[in-house]
Amino acid sequence: MTDIDLVVNLKLPETVLVEKCLGRRICSQCGKNFNVPNINVKGENGNPDISMDPLLPTPQCVSKLITHSDDAKAIVRERLRACYEKVLVEFRNKGANHVEWAKALKEHYVPGLRNCVFEISTNA
Repeated sequence: MTDIDLVVNLKLPETVLVEKCLGRRICSQCGKNFNVPNINVKGENGNPDISMDPLLPTPQCVSKLITHSDDAKAIVRERLRACYEKVLVEFRNKGANHVEWAKALKEHYVPGLRNCVFEISTNA
């Protein structure tokens, strides 16, 4: 078993995670990975909107796409359950290195990004 030193817990609704997992595709010829769902979920109760563009296949790959053999809804939900109940719980119990990613983004990254965009737009 591999030791886990860091876990980033991106808090997304399970419906979004399942849809993205079920949308994985592989080109059977070149082996490139794609993800076909276009996710647009309106935020509710103070939660932000969720928008994830698809990673669409090239025209050469469209007719050669296959689905991962383990990307069935029941299997994806079981993987998520195992993650929630085992990995995240065990890691959270380790203490200081656990990162609540959404909180870190909100507190640290977003303000800096806003400032950067403002500076670029006022200097343009």
